Amino acid sequence: MDSKLRDLIKEYYEYKNMDRREFYYYDETNNSRMFRLKNDSFNVNPFQKFSLGGLVSEKEIINDNHNELWNKLKINSNIPELKSKYIFKKSDDFLESIDTKNIELILEYIKIKGYNLHFNYLNLLWLTIVDIVDNSYDNSKNNSIKRIYNPQLLKQELYLKVKNDIPWLEKLFKKYNFPNLVEQKELNDFYTEFAQYLSKQSNQNEYTKVLIDLFTNTVIKDNLFSGEESHIYIKDFSALYTINSKILIHSKHSFDEEMHIKEKIKSFSNSNIHWYKSHEHRTIQLCDCVIAIINRFINFIENNSYTNLKEQLVYAFDVAESPRLRRNLTLLGFLLNKSYLHEPLNRRLTTIDETAIKYEEFVSKLSSLSKLSF
Repeated sequence: MDSKLRDLIKEYYEYKNMDRREFYYYDETNNSRMFRLKNDSFNVNPFQKFSLGGLVSEKEIINDNHNELWNKLKINSNIPELKSKYIFKKSDDFLESIDTKNIELILEYIKIKGYNLHFNYLNLLWLTIVDIVDNSYDNSKNNSIKRIYNPQLLKQELYLKVKNDIPWLEKLFKKYNFPNLVEQKELNDFYTEFAQYLSKQSNQNEYTKVLIDLFTNTVIKDNLFSGEESHIYIKDFSALYTINSKILIHSKHSFDEEMHIKEKIKSFSNSNIHWYKSHEHRTIQLCDCVIAIINRFINFIENNSYTNLKEQLVYAFDVAESPRLRRNLTLLGFLLNKSYLHEPLNRRLTTIDETAIKYEEFVSKLSSLSKLSF
């Protein structure tokens, strides 16, 4: 482990508890293994979000049977392994989908046991397009742009524009073998075509115009895309499996056994990573449920405006005649807020800033409501 990285994180984020020993348990959801262009389109829905995470405990619980919870869960006794699909209502509406007794039982159990939650949420499309902005921004000689405009907000603007026209983006990526942009002419043509696309947008703002300026006038000499493979945007998710073990080096990190990931990181020297078969360990099964709930929750936040989220909150607490829905929301908000306060590294959002801000506000609101409910 690079001790300089740990020291930098400690100093920059003022983290004081990175040396504690805890037990982290992981499972994943929406694991497409990679994100790429296959034939003429993305191999998976570009709005699918990969998440990895689960539970944190002060003591080892990998072999716990959690009988106190399992005896209460409303699942078929013939099911050999608890999966997240068994705890949700079948609905595309988030609020309706989480209004179940099983979710209430799981969240209440986690609260009583004093476990914390942790997660890494990854927006595939976002991670794919960020280097397009960085490549242009970092090479730009326009100091006024760099002084005034936050590159994160420029990336967000690009994301918000292209997410509404995925077929166009797929065609552009295929035409230029993105991200394998090596030849200068090919690189220039790629950015020129992107600038032309943005110029045709009717809903331009100052960030759109800055992107057009960057894409049109920047000469890229230090090319971030050198050495990249055509049509592959995310080769795998292995980096997400090792990041915690590199920073929280005294903790134990226990994963659902994914052989392709295990093979990719087999040379990784840290001895604090362990693999378990989920059908043999209920703790991992519980993580499968937890990370699915968190993934759906953040996706719900990401896909709704501030106004819609407020309306949904009003509906859940003032209109819907479901004490259980209110209970589940406040339990989730309480657990997420508590877990972050315990250790900020328990929350990682790799997506647009707007989502992170909405998430913070929504969780804070639910957590404050939980004080009135518990």
